[in-house]
Amino acid sequence: MKLVKRISFIFFILIAACSNNSYDNKTIAKAYVDIMVSREQYANNLDTLSSVRNDILAKYNLSSTKYEKALDDLKTDEKLWEDFYKDVYNYLDSLKADAGIN
Repeated sequence: MKLVKRISFIFFILIAACSNNSYDNKTIAKAYVDIMVSREQYANNLDTLSSVRNDILAKYNLSSTKYEKALDDLKTDEKLWEDFYKDVYNYLDSLKADAGIN
């Protein structure tokens, strides 16, 4: 009986680990801001925009799938989305400060 409990426990842990789609909201927020900025910069050059987007995701060690899933997950919860946007604004403020913009 102990063996069955141990196997069940290990199985439960494996399922939980595999289904864990955790991500760092601050990292997603930074990628989001960088991608939005690049959309403004390269709006007329879609090939460059696509390449820059891929570079941004690589910079933050994100796959396109993981990034899109993270945004979808955040959008489903109003509180999470609000917290995410706080991270977005904080990152934007830090970029402005680095650039000497009020």
